[in-house]
This record gives sequence, structure tokens and C-alpha cells, in this order.
Amino acid sequence: MLFQITMSAIALLSIVASTVTAAESGESVAYRAKDWKSMHVEKEADTQRTIDILKKLGCETKVDQHNGHTDVSFRSPEWKEVTLDSHENADQWEQWLTRNGFQTL
Repeated sequence: MLFQITMSAIALLSIVASTVTAAESGESVAYRAKDWKSMHVEKEADTQRTIDILKKLGCETKVDQHNGHTDVSFRSPEWKEVTLDSHENADQWEQWLTRNGFQTL
């Protein structure tokens, strides 16, 4: 699966803050990746960013570097929930999660 980081810095900060304390007026997205999934990351700078995002989402991660790129494998078998500050941010994250192999509710 080809991975592209398309989330804005504001959306990333939003999820980081909301995983710690959920905003009362926010909108929630439930997600899980029951089986191991992999993201193919070309740029070295994107590798750590990808790992950081996945860990903040509560995923287990594994990294395999070969042939000039990195495969970041992850899973999160239990349902988790993130509350975001707006409907728009919740939609963005739900799309990102779905594109990258997560099930969402």
C-alpha cells in the first residue's frame, strides 16, 4: 500500500491533543486495524512522522528498511476512538484511516 502523508499540521496537532483530552463538543471516529498492514514510505523524513502518527493512534509498529525505502507495518486489533474538534477534522481522519487500511465507525 503506497502511503502519502496528506494531513495538515493543524489536523495532526488536533489528533494529538484530542487523544489526551477529548473535547466535549468534538466528533469521534472509532477505528481498528485488526490484521497487520504495511505502508511503503519513500522519504526518510516521512518514516519517523508515520511511526509517530501510528503510535499516537495506539498502534503496534514494525519497521523494515530495504531497497532504498521503508515499510512501516502496523496493527491495532482493538477498537479505539479519537475525538476531534470539528466535523471536518473527523472526516479528514476517517478518510486517512480508511485509505491506510483501518476499519472505521
